[in-house]
Amino acid sequence: MLLNRRRVLTLLVCARGFAKGKKTAHPAGFIFELPEKWKWEAAEQGGVLLPPGVVVDPEKEDNPEIYSIRVPRSQGSAAERDFIEDLKAELKGSNIVPDRGGGIENFSEPGLGGAIYTFDFAHPRQKVPYRIRVFAMSAKGKLLFLIANGHRAKVEARDRVLREVARSFHWK
Repeated sequence: MLLNRRRVLTLLVCARGFAKGKKTAHPAGFIFELPEKWKWEAAEQGGVLLPPGVVVDPEKEDNPEIYSIRVPRSQGSAAERDFIEDLKAELKGSNIVPDRGGGIENFSEPGLGGAIYTFDFAHPRQKVPYRIRVFAMSAKGKLLFLIANGHRAKVEARDRVLREVARSFHWK
């Protein structure tokens, strides 16, 4: 009986989706759904998403969790590959050997195509499991990255809402 209650509770929690906030537009031309109670700090080529209670210190390299959106300056066909290769080189240059080094998952919605790249490793200073997850999305010939990095458990806990944010992207 207890097992059935857990299944029902799990189904209810998973079926809820994320609490939509408001449509948010960026001067670069993309629009997305900002989750309720999240904050958005825009920058020239993207910005930072801040879930409730998350504060990012730009002076620190090891914030527990950071969620950002980036529009690459180059929009050519090689921009996605170049971004991922640069990320791999940065990890290698920091002597980080990922347990999961860029595992690729297809990600697409009507009018939106892309992939999710996942890098898991032990953070060299914090000595905690760490994750970098890059949602590389393309629509109307334009590329956009939704990047999550931080303690693996924190990034994993936000996976569902990040997927919903990613699904909401479109270009004007």
